Amino acid sequence: MTKKDDTVSVKWNIQPIDSDLINFTLTYGYSNTKQNDKRPDNASSYLSSSMGNQSWVNYKNHQIEVKNESTVMQGATEHVILVGARWHRNDRNVLMFTRDKAKNPNYNYGYYAPPYMPEGTQTTTSFYLQDSISYRTLTLTPGVRYDIVKNQGVGSRAKVYQDPNPYYGHDYSDVTYRGITPHLGILWKASPNIRFFGDITHTWRAPLIDEQYEVQASISSLTGTSRHLDKETVTATRIGAIVDFENVFQQEDQLQLRSTFFDTRGKDEIFRRRGCLL
Repeated sequence: MTKKDDTVSVKWNIQPIDSDLINFTLTYGYSNTKQNDKRPDNASSYLSSSMGNQSWVNYKNHQIEVKNESTVMQGATEHVILVGARWHRNDRNVLMFTRDKAKNPNYNYGYYAPPYMPEGTQTTTSFYLQDSISYRTLTLTPGVRYDIVKNQGVGSRAKVYQDPNPYYGHDYSDVTYRGITPHLGILWKASPNIRFFGDITHTWRAPLIDEQYEVQASISSLTGTSRHLDKETVTATRIGAIVDFENVFQQEDQLQLRSTFFDTRGKDEIFRRRGCLL
């Protein structure tokens, strides 16, 4: 096995000393992971369900984020306003070779992407706004994020997973999901050493490329891609308390106790239900 990881991260920030309205940050991240696995020559030829006799996998990620934080005073109330946008692209390139299909043109002579690990691109564009409002010992933080997720499948090199008959559902065309994620948080400083907090978030996720574009051959009972999938949603609630102690065991030491209650409720969970590989 050979594996190579390349990672690049760049961050730029500007925060003028004489302005509370500008704290602007631009970040860029890039990662490229390549992995090549090869089994011994004496290994079985029937390994299509486990990445074949040799495989090449390449994942690339690009991410750009811009955000600005402003502090605004309204009497005794302080607003810390965060506005930003994020763009993320994930490219998946996968190829395997299986010796048992080396003479079969329907399987591209053994070279194709595993149907359970399809190729494709997922692009996520997000816009978010948050206002942290503080008055005396109470801080209220409402926020919202709007996401656009576009999944783009790549047709298989193997004809058995690229049947033109619509009945089999080998459809790798694009699917786009949109939705908002609202959030509300609260923090109360009851005393210099005791804080109570809570928050609630209703979020969602789109199917991954694997979940959306996995297929099977036309002779199986579950052949097509899953372009019809709904978004998976989660409502998460958290309530807790934080207690800080000083000079517990010796001078100037600190001890913190945190207690948190979590409640997470999901809907339309996305999971695989396919059987053996065909």
